[in-house]
Amino acid sequence: MRTLPLLLAPLAAPAHATAWDVTLIDGACALISDRPGQTVTITHDPAIPLYTLTATRAAPWPDTTMFGIAFTGGEAMTITTDRQTFSDDRLSLIVTDSGFGNVFLGMETNRLATFFTDTDALPVPLDGAAEAIAEFEACGATPAV
Repeated sequence: MRTLPLLLAPLAAPAHATAWDVTLIDGACALISDRPGQTVTITHDPAIPLYTLTATRAAPWPDTTMFGIAFTGGEAMTITTDRQTFSDDRLSLIVTDSGFGNVFLGMETNRLATFFTDTDALPVPLDGAAEAIAEFEACGATPAV
């Protein structure tokens, strides 16, 4: 799995963000939820093409053999992978893939995403996510500079 340095800037979101916002980070489209103690960023660079999910929190993520997202409060579903990596300080868990269709479906049709590992969990509210995903997808139609 390849991790791109430009995609490891989850704290580049505006400090006032309370739901999901869309912005550009180094030419890549970014969908960001910045809340006290956690920042979740999904980036897409159509020039590669690659999606990256970065979940950052105040406490380091533990060693784990898997990462998953359990979506609840609507059309419940669970997605898992064993392809996660971590930032050097382990505050960010990172997953990259060429497609995030199921992630976006879960975000659009549920109220809560619980990011989980073998031994830990991070609840992420999805208020405003559906509207932001539509904007994010429109942003992805423009190649990165």
